[in-house]
Amino acid sequence: MSKTELQEEELEVLRSIYDGDTMFKEIGPTTFQYKYGEDNSYRSLIVEISWVDNYPDTPPNINLDTFYNKH
Repeated sequence: MSKTELQEEELEVLRSIYDGDTMFKEIGPTTFQYKYGEDNSYRSLIVEISWVDNYPDTPPNINLDTFYNKH
């Protein structure tokens, strides 16, 4: 399989797993966010995961530095 095919398969799997989960957001074709915790709680955070063109040979980027996490 090509990298593009693997990425498309990964996207299909993510959509299948998180279908209907309001905590999951697809920001773009290769960027996703998941919110852990409850609204307005200092114990909540958003994890943003994105992959580059070379994914899955290159690990995805994991970002915890979203605006929401600065509460």
